[in-house]
Amino acid sequence: MSVKNMMQNLPAGRTLALVGVLVLVVVAGWFTFEWTVNRIYVEPGESARLRFKGPPLPFLPGSRPAAPAGQFAEANPDNPTGWPQQLGVLEHMLGPGRHFYCPLWWEIIRVPDIVVQPGEVGIASSKMGKDLPAGEFLVDGELGSTEFKGILRK
Repeated sequence: MSVKNMMQNLPAGRTLALVGVLVLVVVAGWFTFEWTVNRIYVEPGESARLRFKGPPLPFLPGSRPAAPAGQFAEANPDNPTGWPQQLGVLEHMLGPGRHFYCPLWWEIIRVPDIVVQPGEVGIASSKMGKDLPAGEFLVDGELGSTEFKGILRK
């Protein structure tokens, strides 16, 4: 007996109830998946670095070209915290709190926040960009807007 025949044999009230139960099961399943698998909690005092891996299977949506080596993945200008236009590490990091990212498409790496106390010296270095030319030791510019990687002059 096929599903179509079973549905035709049910009274209208039971069919409606069956559809309602199926919708309820799907919504409850999605809610459970979001709050158990996709939920990431970033503790105070740490940030989360995101790397967009793309789809786990080639036929799923989300396939993108890879970001060039030494550069951040290009973010969507309309939604910088949404799906990027390239595979790779995003410049935007997640702060403390609850976030929802599917681990099949995203790699989440928790990074401790570093606080430089008064009287201490902090050294900021850029790990993204091109290598410094020969004879250069310090990088000019601000963090996030430098062309080269290395220790920042400021």
